[in-house]
Amino acid sequence: MTSFELTLPIAAHTKQRPRFGRGRAYTPAETRGWEELLAWRFIEQHGRPRLTCPVRVELYFGGVQPNQDIDNLAKSCLDALNGIAFEDDRQVVELVARKASDRTPQTVIAGARRAPLPGLRRRRCEVQGRPRRAAGEWRLQRSHQPAHALRSVPSIQA
Repeated sequence: MTSFELTLPIAAHTKQRPRFGRGRAYTPAETRGWEELLAWRFIEQHGRPRLTCPVRVELYFGGVQPNQDIDNLAKSCLDALNGIAFEDDRQVVELVARKASDRTPQTVIAGARRAPLPGLRRRRCEVQGRPRRAAGEWRLQRSHQPAHALRSVPSIQA
């Protein structure tokens, strides 16, 4: 499986700050409930694909309150799918999020495998000027291209 889509007929919840009590931090019940609901609905439809490649994610939040921050809405969705749709949310290399407060409550999450970003190339790791011979030791570095060359990513239609 290289792509997924999930549509829920309810408005998303923002990721709330952790609370502290009895000497430890915990996630508020409202946030935890939303993340669990999202995770279970995803598992019902798609199982646990756990993509291991770079991922592009598109999010649409309908029926949310105008004062809800879009970055906190996105974070709650990505955290809910962490370890289920992909191994870790570090794999998200492209993120598009839109919200509409005057629409029907709806949350849509679409993700797909993403090729490496333009302007990034793979280089071998070096130890004191010599390349390592062990397999799988790679890192991403920016190539020496002007900034306008990196703007070739197509825009998303609204």
